[in-house]
Amino acid sequence: RQRAGVRVNLIYDSVGSINTPRTFFSPLIEAGVNVPEFNPVNPLTAKKGWQINQRDHRKLLIMDGKTVFLGGINIRAVYSGGSSGRRRPPESESEKIPWRDTHMQIDGPIVVSFQRMFISTWNKQRGVAVKIILPGHTDSALVFHAGRSHYMRILESGIEIYERHDKLLHAKTVFIDRVWSSGRSSNLGWRSFLHNDEVSAVVLGLEFGQQMQSMFDKDLAASQQITLEEWRARLLTLRIKECAARIWAYWL
Repeated sequence: RQRAGVRVNLIYDSVGSINTPRTFFSPLIEAGVNVPEFNPVNPLTAKKGWQINQRDHRKLLIMDGKTVFLGGINIRAVYSGGSSGRRRPPESESEKIPWRDTHMQIDGPIVVSFQRMFISTWNKQRGVAVKIILPGHTDSALVFHAGRSHYMRILESGIEIYERHDKLLHAKTVFIDRVWSSGRSSNLGWRSFLHNDEVSAVVLGLEFGQQMQSMFDKDLAASQQITLEEWRARLLTLRIKECAARIWAYWL
């Protein structure tokens, strides 16, 4: 379904899937499916803390926020023919005995609650990839260096920063998960947030999101990435300009 344009997200339990070959997930990842590992056995790959004793034992499938399937059925060969139908030849002793299980389908507004629960779990397990494209040239040196004064903290948090140097970039757009798009007049600054009259529009939809993605990709291809190592090695004169400009940030 991912190849057909449907956004697919899958959470799998690290301990429960410890014997599952990594190649099982490869076709999903190659197709664009997001596949985070719940509480990884390896603490070095954990996103937030490390709680090996906590496992995701849910068997939950949510479709379009309208239908949910839940119960006891796992993704295993023992279910390949249903609870009582023909199955493929068993691969282990535990698969020789047929499994009897139950799953339910629920439709309606209550599905939103299950989706909210899934999203909560998702947010705790996978980081969010964030890329920002900013102008490499500006018509205001104070604004330019005041903005750059925040680069270190942004880069250290894992966000990728790109600057476009061939054009003066003035677009103020936000694009999230291919379906949430926003265009606005407001800048990321105190004047826009507190004092100016501004206007923003949020558009939900895959078709519009694809247009936003196309524009973002073109800007990204024409931009230069600023890495944390490069920024730490920047000239002292730039650091002085950033500190001086940041003093005036509130009035910019």
